[in-house]
Amino acid sequence: MRILLVIYGSLDSLSGGYLYDKMLVGRLRKEGHEVKVFSQKQRRCYPAQAIGNLDGSLARAAAAFRPDIILEDELNHPSLFRLNRRLKRKWGAPVAGIVHHLRLLEKSGWFAGLAGRIMEPAFLGGLDAFICNSDFTRNSIASALNSRGGVPDTSLRKPSVIALPGSDRLGPASGIGRSSPGGEFRILFLGNIIRRKGLHVLLEALGPLSGEWCLSVAGNAR
Repeated sequence: MRILLVIYGSLDSLSGGYLYDKMLVGRLRKEGHEVKVFSQKQRRCYPAQAIGNLDGSLARAAAAFRPDIILEDELNHPSLFRLNRRLKRKWGAPVAGIVHHLRLLEKSGWFAGLAGRIMEPAFLGGLDAFICNSDFTRNSIASALNSRGGVPDTSLRKPSVIALPGSDRLGPASGIGRSSPGGEFRILFLGNIIRRKGLHVLLEALGPLSGEWCLSVAGNAR
């Protein structure tokens, strides 16, 4: 099978989402599939990323590669929500989204929030299938597509699969856990320091604990 994967930047980017995509590509290639990665330009301003819908290079890449299916990282939704219509019209291959997290669940300024409420549901509604990293993500997609008048509906009416991130892909963790029997308990938090990552929940849980503990945080504050 010939698979075209659409992302921003490089699979070597240091984040959980890109690691997920990289492991997926590796597995697909191991199974004998041909995977071509197409990188779209990511702009700093979220609404400005919609400019990517005017770029014809993805359609040309699809025409040259002739994929059997197009996989798209949901992060690219602002650059694809209109462009996917052209891809389907010119090429006809099914388009599936790899969904890690919906931007709709994050707090944004009024303008970015308005843009997101237009672009993200339009992108999701144009997909033929979904690859989700959790039940929560799949339910979030269904709610974004189906809910009307504040009434939630978590019935996803398109093909979907849940592919949980592997917990054993990076080998044994180093320097995490107790330094010695009965000694200081050491914890590593790896992730961007934003509310939805839950660092504040971890701190609240650690506060009342008796005994010595040390929390190391590795991530960008943004």
